Amino acid sequence: MKFEYNSIIMLLKFKINYIIMELIFNNFNPWWRVQNVPTSLVGKPREVLDPLKKSLSLKQMTLITGLRRVGKTTLIFQLIDWLIREQNISPYNILYHSFDEARLYLENIVNYYQTTVLKQDLLQVDQIYIFLDEIQKLPGWSEQVKILYDMHPNVKITLSGSANLIMKAGSRESLAGRFFEYEINPLDFTEYLIFRNVEIDYSREAVFKQTIAIEFNQFLKTGGFIEALSFDDIQLVRYFKDSILERVTFRDIPEVFSISVPDLLLRLLNILAQRPGLYLDYKNLANDLKFDQRTINNYFDYLEYSFLIQKLYNFSPNLLTSERKLKRAYLANTGFTFSLASAMIFPKIVEQFWVNFLRAKYFYRSPQKDEVDMVLANNKITMPVEIKMRENISKKTAAPLLKFLHKFDQRRGLIISLQDETEISHDNKFIQVFPYWKYWSILDWLEREGIIRV
Repeated sequence: MKFEYNSIIMLLKFKINYIIMELIFNNFNPWWRVQNVPTSLVGKPREVLDPLKKSLSLKQMTLITGLRRVGKTTLIFQLIDWLIREQNISPYNILYHSFDEARLYLENIVNYYQTTVLKQDLLQVDQIYIFLDEIQKLPGWSEQVKILYDMHPNVKITLSGSANLIMKAGSRESLAGRFFEYEINPLDFTEYLIFRNVEIDYSREAVFKQTIAIEFNQFLKTGGFIEALSFDDIQLVRYFKDSILERVTFRDIPEVFSISVPDLLLRLLNILAQRPGLYLDYKNLANDLKFDQRTINNYFDYLEYSFLIQKLYNFSPNLLTSERKLKRAYLANTGFTFSLASAMIFPKIVEQFWVNFLRAKYFYRSPQKDEVDMVLANNKITMPVEIKMRENISKKTAAPLLKFLHKFDQRRGLIISLQDETEISHDNKFIQVFPYWKYWSILDWLEREGIIRV
């Protein structure tokens, strides 16, 4: 009996080693065989690659977070390619594993890597680079990674994961001081044009107005996802639903949170696609959907936690008051809206884009129901912003912004229009108006005003 038991244990160990060998040698680390990263894995570099390169010289772990399909894995392969080609790191000193493909214990992976590839203990090598992709898929990952980090000062660890799910409550605290986080977003419009090989002189937007308008409309459909740039409309819809929205709602979120109705997550996303900027009345939604109000509240939190939606709070100088007041919600990417909405309403999708892109945290609605689409705020400046897709913007149109400026003692606001470009002033308050296609003028102006850093 004991012999049979030992035989079973040995067989299981053999199978585990065989699986690891197959994955590591045949799938995940081709540079061990060919001494470089295949060009098909590298892709076109993005600006965010430079700070990631610099992070590899730091002892602390590099944590790359972001939505599914945003390009985290490609960035990892670009880092590995850079280490081999430009830093002359031996390919054998670089280990990559994806837990999205195989959830193997980290100890087993490292042990097999030491004995089969390095042929020596990790501590006997000057510098090792370990890249662990979709790390949140590994049960108890933070403790396993913490042990590897603490026991091997010569190992540079880079982790990636889908959105905030990687940092579920507890993980961030247990790794405090041990990592620097880099959030990866979809392409912005400038990057989109570069990837599309569209040349535009940003200082002469009016000359390229038609091209900008056409490209911007397509950009909104793709949401800036690199894989989606070459898709037609039908392919885009399937891509966002199958590769991102359904995978996150039916797989990623349920793996982290105890939820009983994942289909409800997708229903909430569909509601926001039809009504961007929806005021979140949890009680009414609960009645309409026949669910408990607390469940609706929690499910919206899960969607926000996974970067699928963006919540805005009614602005107040007192941040605690803002948290308790009325909320609005948008989908976190215009590509999601395109894939779920029955029709694309251009003014609303442009509004959503600027809310998403500027990472707005606030809107404003007064007791008299004067409304401002978003409020951008930092330690020095508070600026109201409205999206008004109209040919002409009048002082009457700007009235809610002017009231906001007087109430909160601010000087400048912004309106993004369809065509109009002007400045509206009243009682030493100023509203700058730009057409939406003057994308770079808007960014330059916001940077000069101290609201954003480009």
